[in-house]
Amino acid sequence: MIPRWMKIALSASVLALLAGIFLYGRTEIEREMTRLLSQETLNVNLGSSVLARNLESISRDLSFLSTYSALKNALDDPSSKSLQLLANDFANFSRSKGIYDQIRWLDETGMEIVRVDYAEGKAVVVPTSKLQSKGKRYYFTGTFKLQPGEVFVSPLDLNIEQGKVEVPFKPMLRVATPVTDSQGAKRGIVILNYYGRNMLDAFAEATSHIADHIMLVNGEGYWLKSPNPADEWGFMFKKPELSLAVRNPEAWEKISASDNGQIQMSDGLWTWQTVYPLLAGQKSSTGAADSFAQSRGEIENKKYVWKSVAHLPREALTTVRQAIWLKLGGVAVVLLSLLGLGSRELAKIWAAMRADAELHNIMMKAIGDGVIATDVRGRVKLLNPVAEALTGWTDAEARGKQVEEVFRLVHEETGEKAEDLIAKVLRDGHLMLGLATNTLLIAKDGVERPIAASAIPIRNVQGDITSVVLVFRNQSEKRQAEEAQRLLAETIRASLNEIYIFAADTLRFLFINDAALRNLGYTMAQMLEMTPLDLKPTFTRETFEELIAPLRRHELQRLVFETEYRRVDGSMYPVEVHLQLIESAGPPVFRALVTDITERKRAEAERERLIAAIEHVGEIIFITDLAGTIQYVNPAFEAITGYTREEVLGQTPRILKSGEHGQSFYRDLWGTITSGKTWQGRIVDKRKDGTLFTVDATISPVKDRSGQIVSYVAVKRDITEYLQVATQLQQAQKMESVGRLAGGVAHDFNNMLSVILGCAEIAMGRVDPTRPLFPILLEIRKAAERSADITRQLLGFARRQMVEPKVLDLNKTVEGTLKILRRLIGENIDLVWLPDSGVGQVKMDPAQINQILANLCVNAQDAIADTGKITIETRNVTFDNDYCARHTGSIPGKYVLLAVSDNGCGMDKETLANIFEPFFTTKETGQGTGLGLATVYGIVKQNNGFINVYSEPGHGTTFKIYLPRYQGEARLPRQDGHGVTAPCGQETILLVEDEPAILDATKTMLEQQGYTVLPASSPGEALRLAEAHSGEIHLLMTDVIMPEMNGRDLARNLTALYPNLKSLFMSGYTANVIAHHGVLNENVNFIPKPFGMQALCVKVREVLDRK
Repeated sequence: MIPRWMKIALSASVLALLAGIFLYGRTEIEREMTRLLSQETLNVNLGSSVLARNLESISRDLSFLSTYSALKNALDDPSSKSLQLLANDFANFSRSKGIYDQIRWLDETGMEIVRVDYAEGKAVVVPTSKLQSKGKRYYFTGTFKLQPGEVFVSPLDLNIEQGKVEVPFKPMLRVATPVTDSQGAKRGIVILNYYGRNMLDAFAEATSHIADHIMLVNGEGYWLKSPNPADEWGFMFKKPELSLAVRNPEAWEKISASDNGQIQMSDGLWTWQTVYPLLAGQKSSTGAADSFAQSRGEIENKKYVWKSVAHLPREALTTVRQAIWLKLGGVAVVLLSLLGLGSRELAKIWAAMRADAELHNIMMKAIGDGVIATDVRGRVKLLNPVAEALTGWTDAEARGKQVEEVFRLVHEETGEKAEDLIAKVLRDGHLMLGLATNTLLIAKDGVERPIAASAIPIRNVQGDITSVVLVFRNQSEKRQAEEAQRLLAETIRASLNEIYIFAADTLRFLFINDAALRNLGYTMAQMLEMTPLDLKPTFTRETFEELIAPLRRHELQRLVFETEYRRVDGSMYPVEVHLQLIESAGPPVFRALVTDITERKRAEAERERLIAAIEHVGEIIFITDLAGTIQYVNPAFEAITGYTREEVLGQTPRILKSGEHGQSFYRDLWGTITSGKTWQGRIVDKRKDGTLFTVDATISPVKDRSGQIVSYVAVKRDITEYLQVATQLQQAQKMESVGRLAGGVAHDFNNMLSVILGCAEIAMGRVDPTRPLFPILLEIRKAAERSADITRQLLGFARRQMVEPKVLDLNKTVEGTLKILRRLIGENIDLVWLPDSGVGQVKMDPAQINQILANLCVNAQDAIADTGKITIETRNVTFDNDYCARHTGSIPGKYVLLAVSDNGCGMDKETLANIFEPFFTTKETGQGTGLGLATVYGIVKQNNGFINVYSEPGHGTTFKIYLPRYQGEARLPRQDGHGVTAPCGQETILLVEDEPAILDATKTMLEQQGYTVLPASSPGEALRLAEAHSGEIHLLMTDVIMPEMNGRDLARNLTALYPNLKSLFMSGYTANVIAHHGVLNENVNFIPKPFGMQALCVKVREVLDRK
């Protein structure tokens, strides 16, 4: 019989135990539900952030392309070349991104101008013939009416081709912006067709562990992504029943009314987060399901939304609750039974349960923890299924064994045996709740598991302990979760990136990791009193709030920006900040992931300096991989070779091969660089237009840190112009040498010719023309004149010819020679004269014009086999710096062109290269001196002009001579007196010549014309004669170069004696005494040697008569 007080005590214990289990159950359910709610919120937010990142990336790509330089060039100059360059750049961009179905430029009518399609990993430029008009599509009309800089974002819908939804479905998001030319005129739009499947797949991957109940819907409640794919894209097929708004209007009313939230309704738990596809300044419209339908209306920034929604059904929530109550109910039954209540009712229940083995098994299996029952000696009486699984012993195996054999416990750290709970309960008689921490249960197979355990004494009606029940739980998952949390905390703390968490309301720091503390130099205590404004002094609360406002308004999921932080010592360092607003169950906070970018900025600056240097140097620089494939070329490469960067990337340097080098040359080059050495040498390369150019090249291997060759870099300096200048200098030096030789020869040769020519004419004057001797004398004179002509040509090409420049009207000067030229070339050749009106003046010796035309016309005559045509033409031309940069030898300025063309046999390249060489001729021996064109070249250069020749075999030849244009009044040249009777005179002439034969011959010729001649063989003798002469001396005729004194100084001395004395100088070649570079000084009278009587007397008379 149980005493009444004991029954009351037992009843109270039962009630207390049941109440405790009930309260624990409520707490456990609340905790589990809180975890479940947080998990749902986290998953929904994760899906939303993935979408936001994708949208930000698309907007950056559009901004880049719409301001791209190649597009700007095409907008201003839509030539086929600029459009091709733009298309190539679009294709490269499409290929590198791999996410855009199409990249297009549409003009102001909506016509596709450039379009690149991407499919199966390939970017294809669509041919012009297949481009289409999109002028009626809603995305074009919606974009084109925007202002420059504004962006249009279409709804995420399915692609339409030929008026029908494309199958299989191709989700598409179109992002576009207007583009303008350099004048600000709107010239169409740039549009990206983003393949939406990429974003939807990323959303699905980020939320894969709740794939059975996560969805994405648009602002009208239609599914864009659903656990049931058949529900998706209802708006494209005008099926409102395929929308969350129709299926569950009550839930949709709540979801559409707020940006984010979580609510339990009759059908389960709903969690949602809003995504705003439109960033600041962007526009959109409702779109249209039909191909050419207009949008149903514009959408404001806040009205264009997507919703990331998770729906956990009511059944799932009920299952969570039932699992917890079932577990606790089983424990309650066991504990109530084992307490051994003395009441008859409980005894009956217990006896019935012991008698009913099936009921006993149900109870034990319902408990989620391991249960072991022992007797007072610690021998196992019972193991439930969970205990069997954790210990590795079956119930049958364990019965009768000591509990410490089945339930082996050790300390996790030391491995020593842990305290025996059963023994302690039997010894102390108390309930044991919980083991020491870090206790491991060693299973029969040796597997160690961390556990939490309690031991409960079971008493009979007398209060004696009859058995002990062990209840234990596997802590492995909890440990793993705790370890994961610890690792996360440790990772955050030890991260090399700076991590900050600060309150959203006060902005005060709540957490700062070690990296931030180390870099800033503050202590944690100091930082917890600070805000981000303290790290960036230029920030005010207003400017910082303006910066983070998009996060607060949920326009952005993440804000990335660069700024500078100030350390405790006042120094500043650059950082990149990734800022997020985290709104969980607690107060909202900001999390900042900050990277010190000092080294990156330094590297970027160094790289920019290096790239700027490479991009601006005048030398060709290009880089290839190990196979020789070109990976980079600088702008100088493009400018010099004529190839664009896009044309050569992926090619090899073989595109520059000129054919001037053999295979052995290139084998040696490659053998050198592949062995790790640098190759240096001279290469003849070929431009895109086929022209050749010469470079000094240095080609080196580029090695990585391990010494392996990873690429090759070539630096080439174009020396084509240098070689041309060197050749010209060599030619000039050669001409100078020949000129000095010619000058020396001409002086002596002309002196001798003067004697021959003078004596021949004197003799002819004294012999009857009918006598046999006269023709002989005539031949002597002709030979002397021909020899003098050769001498003049020698002096001409060597630029040693004495000239008297005059300001000439070139047209009139040429016209004065036409009659002579026609007689010269013969009647079988037509001479065509094409003067341009208003041709400018030139300043040069008119005799040189005659020489040029005579030589060129004779050459043209020789090139014409039978009948033909020679054309002489003139016109004004002007050369700017650009022209002269492309044509070596030319100088910017205004010129008069004198061109002589023929339709003769023409010349090959080899002949063209040598035509101005002295003594070079293609005629047979004795048929030409080879001095004609050399003389022309010398005359042109002497007058600061230049000459170009154009000729091909069978297509004739054109000589173009450019003479500097002169501004001033033109004067017609005086006649040279040829054919005029030699004039006579009676004046007194002082004749000075150090060559006796010339002195005698000249004296005789002058005296025959009536002049009184005072001959002197030296300047000293001339001065003595002048001093001794009692009468007037009218003219001094003197050689220029003489012993004792030159002719100019002699004239100056004589002028002191005879103030009105006139002077006439004579010489066999240019003398700088009276001329500068062959050009006579002002007011200097000169007659070149050799001269005949007629030329002498005309010149003397001219000087004497001049006032």
